[in-house]
Amino acid sequence: MSWIWEQNDWPNFTWNHDKVSSVCREIAFYLGSLDARAGVTEKNESLATELDSILKNILHSSEIEGETLNVYSVRSSLAKRLKLKIEPFPTTKKIEGLADLQFDIFRNTNKKVTTARLFQWHRWLFPETKETNIRAGKWRGKNPMLVVSGRVDNPKVHFEAPSHKRVKAEMKSLLDWFEESKMDIGLDPFVRAGILHLWFLTIHPFEDGNGRLARVFSELALAQYNQKCAKLYSLSSSILENRKDYYSRLETTQRGDLDITNWIEWYLSVLKDSILNSIAKIEKLISKTRFWRNFNHLNLLPEQKKILNLMLDSNSNQFDEGISASQYQKITKVSKATATRHLTDLLTLGCLKKLPVGGRSTKYILAETF
Repeated sequence: MSWIWEQNDWPNFTWNHDKVSSVCREIAFYLGSLDARAGVTEKNESLATELDSILKNILHSSEIEGETLNVYSVRSSLAKRLKLKIEPFPTTKKIEGLADLQFDIFRNTNKKVTTARLFQWHRWLFPETKETNIRAGKWRGKNPMLVVSGRVDNPKVHFEAPSHKRVKAEMKSLLDWFEESKMDIGLDPFVRAGILHLWFLTIHPFEDGNGRLARVFSELALAQYNQKCAKLYSLSSSILENRKDYYSRLETTQRGDLDITNWIEWYLSVLKDSILNSIAKIEKLISKTRFWRNFNHLNLLPEQKKILNLMLDSNSNQFDEGISASQYQKITKVSKATATRHLTDLLTLGCLKKLPVGGRSTKYILAETF
């Protein structure tokens, strides 16, 4: 079996520029759209969006590796750093370290990435505790680094990393390239992030945490292109949604030659998806702000406000076809007659409009606001 790092010209990657250039232009356009939309939100709303995206990055990057974190602990740790007032929740050294790691890449975006900085990232991932035996802040040891699955007595090897003797020199090459490539006008910044992600994972320099650090490192590369927008979308969320394909593309690429077009195309596609998801979310936020600017003066009942906010915030298809009196009743715990009256009042006030289906199936959708 031949691995990509065994190729004679390693790590001189090649890719089909014509195949990826159009997607790179799309990503740049969508980032401009995201930036413009974020610019019209209120400061607190912008910070809340930033918190949500960084929260998802931390939670979902860990989930990709099969680790579940306490969402309230992570949110509390991030809110403290963003100076957002939310109810505090107990955290741990690990949670605090994950927050420190994210804020290091977003607050020190152009600071040189040295071996010492990488080691600090790794220590934040694996703070010293009695339960951990990880070599935190050190290159991996002598044992072969294999990515395997299946039974212990009959494992399937998906990837084998270079020998530990090569790690120091391999990482020096990567870090030198990363610093020099910032000024390479011929290298698209999104392709650069994709190369970095693959290259780091192929070296696999640590005993554990390589996937999480590869994703953090590529987030830093993207932040060097647009620091503000990088905090508003979650690349790890899109990777998690495509986790099976993620590992499959990595394995195929790491078994192949130095033409990494297939990997770059995939990486760019999930990057574009993550940006589009963020644009859609901010569009909802803008619509919600506009809606309440029009109707906040009304003396609405708590149940009515609850329903309107649910309809404005919905991330699912729950209210795509409108809300009925029975749905209102179920959510707010009022009687059917009260639910019908509340909806009729919202219709009269202009908050809702009725869909052209009458009788027992009457449904209402949010009124358009401009």
